[in-house]
Amino acid sequence: MYKEEMDLRADDGKVISIKDGGGHVEISVEDGDIEKLIKFSYSQWNDLTNSIDRQWGLKTFENISDK
Repeated sequence: MYKEEMDLRADDGKVISIKDGGGHVEISVEDGDIEKLIKFSYSQWNDLTNSIDRQWGLKTFENISDK
């Protein structure tokens, strides 16, 4: 299960939040009057982070499961 919540703030006022949505990962992006919520299933999230790991050699997050 995804356990970490993040709140990233840029100098230009953008806020990016990543949190567990109960069976999926939610990424919220706020930029002034605009707010966008993106939901990933755990398997989609794992595919995304594994791809980043392979392409950039970064260790992003540990794989998660709904067990």
